[in-house]
Amino acid sequence: MRILRLLALLLPLLLPGPHIRAQNLEPTPGTPVPTQGNESVAEGASTDIGTLKPYTLVFDSSRNGKPLGETRVTLKPLDGERWEFAFDTRATRGMASFIGFKFREYSVFRWRDGRPETVDYGYAKKTGFNRKRRSLHIDAERQTITGEDDDGKFAIPYQPHLVDRNLTLVAISQDLRAGRSELRYALANKRAISHREFAIDGLETVATSRGPMATVRVVRILGNPGRMTTLWLAPTLDYQPVQVRQVEADGETIELKLR
Repeated sequence: MRILRLLALLLPLLLPGPHIRAQNLEPTPGTPVPTQGNESVAEGASTDIGTLKPYTLVFDSSRNGKPLGETRVTLKPLDGERWEFAFDTRATRGMASFIGFKFREYSVFRWRDGRPETVDYGYAKKTGFNRKRRSLHIDAERQTITGEDDDGKFAIPYQPHLVDRNLTLVAISQDLRAGRSELRYALANKRAISHREFAIDGLETVATSRGPMATVRVVRILGNPGRMTTLWLAPTLDYQPVQVRQVEADGETIELKLR
């Protein structure tokens, strides 16, 4: 079922596509705007992992306006250096709920040169009697990347400063906090290194269950014409999403909204 694939892939930003050129922005009062240039840092911004705060956010998901399920996003410390960022998705309505669709994706990461870097990554998807899994370990000291999925074990040539597809959202949030506007990332993805690009598309106040929130709108156009992912990230929540929308070429729309 395509709906299960879309629900599982939406928030972790898995799908490739060219970035969109950023538009000229007219800032909403009180909303910080990332500066131009990948290495510039806004005044007062910090790139220290010590500024991270644990949180849990819950999103309601819908398909073409009809309720579908929920996604729980959690950031928590594991020890002095490592943190875990995880998505737990489950269907609560419709056929996806009937067949017991569940999806968990997590990243264990550390801070390196002011940015998150993956140490361990894994996902597990359950649909009825079908299960899929993948795990990945990056050892910066030994300069190795090893993993395992349903097809067996594998290795990827090492390079530093890698994130995984799940940790991309933390990387985007941190770059926006630090005032960076070039959102480009190298990912340890499947059995190879790939790259992802995103772009700031504007500033927008979004109605949420918690009241109106000023957000930075970040977009990504996917490979096929008409497909688009849009994220609305709130500065007051350290640039975590309050709304995410995936539009398919045929008009099918999957949306997640902060509960």
